[in-house]
Amino acid sequence: MSTDPTAFDPHDGDEEETDPRHLAPLEVDPAPLHAMVDELTACLHRYVDTAVGIRAEFAAPTAEDDPRIEAVEEEIARLNAAISERFESDLGLVSGHTIEAWEEDEESDDDTEDEHEDGAVVFDMEFLVAPGIEGTEERLDEAFSILEEGGNTIASSLIGAGFTVRQWELSRDAVYGDDDDTDDED
Repeated sequence: MSTDPTAFDPHDGDEEETDPRHLAPLEVDPAPLHAMVDELTACLHRYVDTAVGIRAEFAAPTAEDDPRIEAVEEEIARLNAAISERFESDLGLVSGHTIEAWEEDEESDDDTEDEHEDGAVVFDMEFLVAPGIEGTEERLDEAFSILEEGGNTIASSLIGAGFTVRQWELSRDAVYGDDDDTDDED
């Protein structure tokens, strides 16, 4: 550590304009954030109108796959990401505006959060799959198919053992970047 009084002082400079904990401005004009929320609200109204219109045209199971639904969902996702980025840059906090929560029965116990009334329990299994050294992103579609086949096999095995499998699901989350802590060793 330098004892030179002219050495760099991290507290000099823009400490009047920026909160050093978050590197966000100390004063924030909320108008742009409100405008983004208004844009998201209008998009959500379009989503409802589009879904209702498609349901009127087609059967319910096919409405979800309609390109018009996918287009509005992509716009909602883009707006949600933009709001999250602005919350972080302008306010220095991670936005919780996309968190989902369902009402629970008053008798529900927090310790049995994943247990249903009839004793059914939710089990989770996660896989973090990369395309491999020579692989491409398209190979991940093959991995998805393999996992789907495995899910069917596991569900069949559980049913064969006398369990009731009400549902199982497989989803593909966002691609992990190089800066994620997925390779950390404990």
